[in-house]
Amino acid sequence: MKNFILFTVLLTFSFHWQGKAQTLNQPANWPNTNWVLDTIAHTGWGTMYIDANPTVDTRFSYNDYNTGLESHDAIAAESPVIDLTAAHNAGENYIKVVGDYVYNNHDSSEYLAIEYWDADASSWKPWYQFPNQDTQGAPQHDNYCSAPHQNYVTSGLNISGFSVTQLSGFKYRLIYNDDPSGGDGWNLGFCFFSPTIYSQNMDNPHFTLSVNPDCANSQFFVDVEISDLGGSNSVTVFDDQGSATQQLMATGTVTFGPYPDRTNVTFTITSDDNSIYSSTDHIQYYCPPSNDTCDGAETLTVTNSCNPIVGTNEHTTDSGAGNPGCASYNGGDIWYTFTVPNAVGDTLVVETNSVSESDVYDTGLAVYTGNCNNLLLVECNDDEDTGQYFSKIIISNPNPGDVYYVRVWDYDNVDVGQIGVCAYAPHLAVNYLTVNDFNFYPNPTQGTIRWTATETPSHLSIVNISGQVLYEANKPESNVIDISKLPAGVYMLHVTIGDRQGTFRLIKE
Repeated sequence: MKNFILFTVLLTFSFHWQGKAQTLNQPANWPNTNWVLDTIAHTGWGTMYIDANPTVDTRFSYNDYNTGLESHDAIAAESPVIDLTAAHNAGENYIKVVGDYVYNNHDSSEYLAIEYWDADASSWKPWYQFPNQDTQGAPQHDNYCSAPHQNYVTSGLNISGFSVTQLSGFKYRLIYNDDPSGGDGWNLGFCFFSPTIYSQNMDNPHFTLSVNPDCANSQFFVDVEISDLGGSNSVTVFDDQGSATQQLMATGTVTFGPYPDRTNVTFTITSDDNSIYSSTDHIQYYCPPSNDTCDGAETLTVTNSCNPIVGTNEHTTDSGAGNPGCASYNGGDIWYTFTVPNAVGDTLVVETNSVSESDVYDTGLAVYTGNCNNLLLVECNDDEDTGQYFSKIIISNPNPGDVYYVRVWDYDNVDVGQIGVCAYAPHLAVNYLTVNDFNFYPNPTQGTIRWTATETPSHLSIVNISGQVLYEANKPESNVIDISKLPAGVYMLHVTIGDRQGTFRLIKE
């Protein structure tokens, strides 16, 4: 889809460029000795691996991979001064650069962009950043200029407010920085072909989208901020969800929504003076789980064996509780809390477990005392001593009535899915359920069972003989459990009601 949109933009550009002469239409004409190759930064023992220098070659190409490890590099090809006064006086206040390039991107820390010179501030300003992704068919390490080229057209730079000095002292540069933070990079490379800079009197409107969540109602609103009307007297904003259109005659923000959680909404801003000038973007929002923060921690019931509650780290955020200090925490945590029961014994265990068909297989676990405004770390655990990738923390001699908070995340926040979490005390004195408290039928069953109870169970789970959780519900709304997809065999039905527990043998025929 992105390639199609780019192609459409290029066709539009070609039509207008050929149909109307621009005041400014200046090819770079590489090789061009009026251009400057600027080696902005280079550290390390090796030399910069410059494949093509636009002052003497028809290309600008750099290979960061061959420049080597333990090197920070930034390099730019800088144009001569280009006086924009005539374009400005002609009312052509939108400046663009068009050209071809090849790029093999290594990671999101790289910066490949076009910047312009602000003669008033005597500094370079951002104009257009290339996507941190490979162009199609980009070579892995070498010969970037020999690969298929991809077209680009920058966003229109609005010069209507430029001073006389900014207009007359204008220039631009193509710049690459392997790590703008100054760290060492050992990335890949690029090749630019000779670009052209031109002016036009109108441009596509510029806008940004931002979300205002309303997760209490499983919905969200979207603010559409129009920063540039592209030379139009007015623009119209509409979405693809059937909302009423909104018109603006000046820059500003309009709000759309609400939209149901997870809706992917596309917005289009169209010039009312010439509908060919139009911009499109989309946004989607996912409400995080309710226990995404400490304040929303889900309650764990301490039992005498591990009966996991199944949670998910899908669309979680960084709770802001700081780095717990283990298991490569990188955000995406979920929270639980429990109160130590009476007659708990001398040991209480908190652990994570795998969930069938979940992509999460390596977790981190931290346990705290205190409260959400003043958390005191008890322990942070990466993996169990058994060599598994799930976590376990043992609390010795816990005090009845003490409150603990449990924090769980995926190692490095890479994989997303369900995670089992439990808190149990092996020597906990338990009040057991009787058939008068809880009953279910039929047993054996070929598909479904129905249960009756004196009150709604706080937790139900079905596990196989290996201890794998196959079904789980907290405060179930229905008294019907469908196990028709389970293989025939013997299972255990674990039930918790208040401070009472029970385990019942369940047979699937």
